[in-house]
Amino acid sequence: MVPAVAPGVSGSAVTKARRERLLLSARERWCKLTPELILYSENDLRCNVEQAEQLFTTLRVSKRPVELVRFPAEGHELSRSGSPHHRVIRFEIILEWFDRHLKT
Repeated sequence: MVPAVAPGVSGSAVTKARRERLLLSARERWCKLTPELILYSENDLRCNVEQAEQLFTTLRVSKRPVELVRFPAEGHELSRSGSPHHRVIRFEIILEWFDRHLKT
């Protein structure tokens, strides 16, 4: 393994700048490839629908793989206290999404 900083040059500005460029490059590649699943409950009083829609639109415009699923008549605690029907649907959506995106 090659050290991030050459011996005797630890902390030099050139080395730090190069390391930051490499990290940024890796982050950008990761961000372009990572699919996103946004689950939103329409009666959520903590997170408004505009936030979910803005995130979805921003990712879609950036050509990122993204899906938005909205649950009507559900609040912030859908996974714990939502209707049984919506809780099952939510769980199935998550399982299907992982199944689709983790298979290579």
